Amino acid sequence: SLPLAFRTRLDTIPFADRYLPAPPAERVKAWEDRLEGLTGPRNRLRVGLVWSGNPDHKNDSNRSMTLRTLAPLLETDVQFVSLQKGIRDQDRAYLGERPDIIDLTDQLKDFTDTAALLSCLDLVISVDTSVVHLTGALGVPVWTMVPFNPDWRWMLNRDDSPWYQSMRLFRQVTRGDWVSVVDNVRRELEDLVSTRQPGARLHQSKALPSKPQDAGRANSLGSLLQQLKRTEEAELRVQRVPKLDPKILDAVNRSGEQLFNLGRYAEALERFNAAEKLNPNSAVLYQMRGVCLQEANRFEEAEADYTRSIALDPRLPETHNNLGLLYSRLGRMEQALAQFDRALELRPDFTAVLNNKALALLKLQLLDEAFATFRRSLAVDPQHAPTTYNLATLQLLTGDFERGWPGREERWKLPVGLLDRGFSQPLWRGDQPIEGKTILLHADEGLGDAIQFARYVPMVAALGARVILEVQPPIQRLLAGVPGVANCISRPSATSLAFDLHCPLGALPAVFATRLGTIPFAKSYLPAPPAARVNAWEGRLEDRLGRRNRFRVGLVWSGQPEHKNDHNRSMALRALAPVLDCDVQFVSLQKGVRDQDRAFLGERPDIVDLTERLTDFSDTAALVCCLDLVISVDTSVVHLAGALGVPVWTMVPFSPDWRWLLNRDDSPWYRSMRLFRQPAPGDWASVVDGVRRELERAVSAWRSRDNADDEAIPALARRLTPPPGTAASAPARP
Repeated sequence: SLPLAFRTRLDTIPFADRYLPAPPAERVKAWEDRLEGLTGPRNRLRVGLVWSGNPDHKNDSNRSMTLRTLAPLLETDVQFVSLQKGIRDQDRAYLGERPDIIDLTDQLKDFTDTAALLSCLDLVISVDTSVVHLTGALGVPVWTMVPFNPDWRWMLNRDDSPWYQSMRLFRQVTRGDWVSVVDNVRRELEDLVSTRQPGARLHQSKALPSKPQDAGRANSLGSLLQQLKRTEEAELRVQRVPKLDPKILDAVNRSGEQLFNLGRYAEALERFNAAEKLNPNSAVLYQMRGVCLQEANRFEEAEADYTRSIALDPRLPETHNNLGLLYSRLGRMEQALAQFDRALELRPDFTAVLNNKALALLKLQLLDEAFATFRRSLAVDPQHAPTTYNLATLQLLTGDFERGWPGREERWKLPVGLLDRGFSQPLWRGDQPIEGKTILLHADEGLGDAIQFARYVPMVAALGARVILEVQPPIQRLLAGVPGVANCISRPSATSLAFDLHCPLGALPAVFATRLGTIPFAKSYLPAPPAARVNAWEGRLEDRLGRRNRFRVGLVWSGQPEHKNDHNRSMALRALAPVLDCDVQFVSLQKGVRDQDRAFLGERPDIVDLTERLTDFSDTAALVCCLDLVISVDTSVVHLAGALGVPVWTMVPFSPDWRWLLNRDDSPWYRSMRLFRQPAPGDWASVVDGVRRELERAVSAWRSRDNADDEAIPALARRLTPPPGTAASAPARP
């Protein structure tokens, strides 16, 4: 329906030259190597072939042909490469008679592989299938053979396509006459072979004109589209400019900026490197290139570029802001604050800098100053979503839930915010009755967040609604058993369901006006895993360890590397070495072990590692129920253990996530949790030492109280863990 929405006309079809990004160079090279491994050095035109579509397509009889029909074409002196997936029996036999057709289609896993293979070809010849759209969208030459009665998009009486500039159409002149089509394609292909220069690629014939006025128009149009916030269109227009006139510095810079905004940092960096050759004295250039390097975690180079930018022009507040962000990322907070202050000297009303300074103050736990700076930022721009969201985070961190929950909903407006699902059904905010209605509660953040806020599902169901819970696949089976869940699904199936209202899980604390003293189900709210599954994990542990005679402790030392706060919350396994010397049986719960940790883990055969058999969080839950204690950094596993009521010690950084609050060693969200905090930024050694001392005490108490009965539940577990599935009374309705 988008062509209608954009009022598309023949002369306004967008991006007809191309719009799909080029496949990664390493993937293209891999396919190039496969081809050369079969044919030797490239010395002929390479032509991809597709002769039939999906046999279940309602128009298959009209648009497909047999491979044998292409026999006259196959005599042309080119290297044919099959792109045909799902080869039919009659074609498979004939393909076996044509060893001159390279067929690597069993290695095509998806269309990204097909795109990479296409980039190794000079031309694709195909009937009307999805491959012609892929080829045209990449800007690769494609000849499409269409039936007498064609699909609407190929129109009539023309041999080109307004949708794809790289496409040429070959049409049946009478119904069913593929012979004439193949004959025409053969003649054109022979002409192409005869005129091809040795070593030339067919792609070279598509070069854009290099008129300066064309470059100027593309540059101006790109600027206009950017102003209209039509970012991707702007990027494609501006991308053309360096090809039309590589000396337009402004366009090269803007092209790099557009690529950066699309998250294509490596390509953006290439643009800025090209711009440096045109003008090595541009402060703005080094500022923007520094941002790219920073996003690529090339911090030393980023700092060098920012420093050079400041040397060329110290009056750019943006550069000081970006350097401040880099220092903050590296934990050099005093230097970060100095850069933010310099940016504010240059522009006192720079809202983003005020927000960034407040965050730096928050990381140093200078709370009064952070509050004041957030409010100063909002005084300049009351609608600045990042500031409102970050102030709300500080309010939640300090226990001011009443003010914190509403501001936290600004997360939907952040520049890199959450995905608006675009449901046509209304959003439920607790302001209307839902009795007798079906409501979709959907995960909106990470796995740990979904587990934490699943505690509200029984409360929603208690209002008389039928609850559909949509969560990520790894926790779908786990949360399906939460009381009140009528149906637990994963995201792909949500669009086909009927429901009346929806609400993100992360909004439920605000819906129920949660305060520190009214957090529901802090004892536990996940049902106990099935006994058979727990027994299976108990059996695996006993197979490895023998009869249970030591305190069992589960370990997690790092989270997802892609998490924006990973550098702050994760540690290396080696940092836990003092704890590992305690006389307990350690069991790894760590999924996705990093290379540096894998080597150390190999040196510690005393740590049982069965994680390759953990298929999802329901398995992890069963394994956790075989342990006496879980010790972990701030990851989804601590939410799992806390939601089960299993004792868990959580190691948190000096600047913690809002939910762990400040200056306390317990959690109002999970009664079975104990918090071990860094006393200074980055000081994991003190945390580990505190954990070691407390673990030795816990083990000593366990031995003294349970030594008489090895089969008994350990005293520590009895003391801290309520019966699995026990739930507190639900708070008042919204």
